[in-house]
Amino acid sequence: MATLTENVEVKVKESRKGKGLYARKQINEGETILEETPMVCCQFAWNELYKYTACENCLRSLEKAEAMARRLTENPALDLPHLECCEVKVEDITYCPACQVPYCSTECRDQAWAAYHRVLCLGSAREDPEHPVNRLMEAWRNIHFPPETATIMLLLKMIAMVKQDQWLTPEGFRSMFALMGTNQQGIGSSSISVWARNCDDLDLSESDKNDLDKVIDQLYDDLDREFTIFIHI
Repeated sequence: MATLTENVEVKVKESRKGKGLYARKQINEGETILEETPMVCCQFAWNELYKYTACENCLRSLEKAEAMARRLTENPALDLPHLECCEVKVEDITYCPACQVPYCSTECRDQAWAAYHRVLCLGSAREDPEHPVNRLMEAWRNIHFPPETATIMLLLKMIAMVKQDQWLTPEGFRSMFALMGTNQQGIGSSSISVWARNCDDLDLSESDKNDLDKVIDQLYDDLDREFTIFIHI
């Protein structure tokens, strides 16, 4: 479901083109105009395989920016400045007690269980390569190499939502299945990108700001060099 700010509105300008999103007043750079909760979402298969830890329900990153930067650049001595700009709260991370899938909060864990995870929870078989779900994911990865644009897990979650008697009806499932081919979106949830964005808002002197920009530029250069294919920030 999407939530619009008061600065924009949806209207039909001409019947041939349908609905559009129009500004009601001047919108400043960086200003939020639309917030939307995905109907269904999940992590890309290769990202999960290469340990990009994210909340199974909302995809929020679960790895501190500095820890992620050290891992991805293979530089354990790397220190990031202004660690207060990282939004990951490791103390809030929790897990499914049966399969140990991670969540950013108990709220996300409970939402997932109520919506789809009761059906999809693999329990102790989560690490079993012979489990049908794990075999399906391996087959998917073998024919869908990075950079990824979709994952078969979307369908599994949609089926689970139907089986758990959510608002999604069989007719709604068919509509969503058709929609997947035209309306999938990638979500950038890297803790590094969030840290870098928050660093931009710091009240620093011009000299300190330039030094920080150099650190961030160098970090992204190092990330590109090490993980050109697999990183999606």
